[in-house]
Amino acid sequence: MRADREMFRFVRVRRGLFKYIYYPDFTVVCIFRLSQYCHGRRALRPLSYLGTMLNDHIFGVYLPPGITAGPGLSLAHPRGTMIHGTAVLGTGVSLLEQCILGGPNIMVGNRAAFSACSTAFSNVRGKGSLTIGHDAMLGARANVVSDVAPRTVVVGNPAKPLRTMEDDEDMWAVFHARRYSVDLPWFLDHTGESDHLVPEVLRPFVIDITTAAAEADGGGPEVTSG
Repeated sequence: MRADREMFRFVRVRRGLFKYIYYPDFTVVCIFRLSQYCHGRRALRPLSYLGTMLNDHIFGVYLPPGITAGPGLSLAHPRGTMIHGTAVLGTGVSLLEQCILGGPNIMVGNRAAFSACSTAFSNVRGKGSLTIGHDAMLGARANVVSDVAPRTVVVGNPAKPLRTMEDDEDMWAVFHARRYSVDLPWFLDHTGESDHLVPEVLRPFVIDITTAAAEADGGGPEVTSG
C-alpha cells in the first residue's frame, strides 16, 4: 500500500491532502488492496467481493480480488477499467481510463504503461500467457492480441510495434514526467535486462522485490505479487 501511495503522490504532484479526496485514483487502489487482503483469508473472503462491488458500482472499475498486482499500481482517471481475475501485473504498472485486460493468463511486466482506451485480449489457456514486456507502452486505443516485447511502443488495432525505446530515453519519462512537464527524481536501476530510470519513490520496492526473487528461485522474473 505504501508504494501505491507514493506512486499516487508521484503522478499527482499537487501538495496537500485535498488531492486524496478529489482524485479517485488512490481510493480505487486502496479498495482493491483491501479486497486482496480479505481474499487471502478464508474467513474474510466474502468481504473481498464487497470491495470489488464498491469499485464497480461507484467508480466503474472492475478489479477482481484474485488479480496479482505488484506494488506501485497507478490507475489514473479510473473509469471503465476492467481486468481479468487471472491477470498478473508487475511493479509500477500504469493504466489510464477505459483500459481492458480481457481473457485468461495476461502477464504485464514491470513499469508497463497503458494509455487511454488501450486493451489486451487473451485466448491463451493452460500454462501459457499473453505477455506485455517490461517498460512496454500501449498507445491510446491500441488493441493487443499478441505478445509485446519489452521497451516497445505499440499502436493500432490490432496493435503493431511503432518503435523501441532507445537507451537514452525511458518509458517513465515519456509517460509520466513529460506528460506532466515536471522535474521528478529518478534513479538508475540495474536489476533488469537493461538499465532504466525508475522513480525515486520506488527505489526500496525495486530492491526488495529483486532480492526476494533471487532468494526464491535464483533470480526469477521481475513480475511479482503485491
